[in-house]
Amino acid sequence: MPRTAQRSSLYDVHPGVAMVQNTLAKLKEKTGRDLEEWIAFIKKAGPPTEKERRDWLKKEHGLGTNYAWWLAERTATTFSRRSSRRRAPASTLASPSET
Repeated sequence: MPRTAQRSSLYDVHPGVAMVQNTLAKLKEKTGRDLEEWIAFIKKAGPPTEKERRDWLKKEHGLGTNYAWWLAERTATTFSRRSSRRRAPASTLASPSET
């Protein structure tokens, strides 16, 4: 008996990953900006805290709750990674012969 429907793979993309992929794919279409454009814009013009950025994105730019939370969270991650990069003190960089 021939099969009429194909089975999906045992190794399909996780639904959470698929949701992020779909969100990224539709971001420019729905908002007029892609992820990199939003991040650059939020860094330049957005409020300082993640909560303020969420509210600002919803009120000033008409984004839905999910997009606002997601973008605010992404910019918070970007900000925190950059601010946590500090140079090691010179004393820890000295070679063993210099100490």
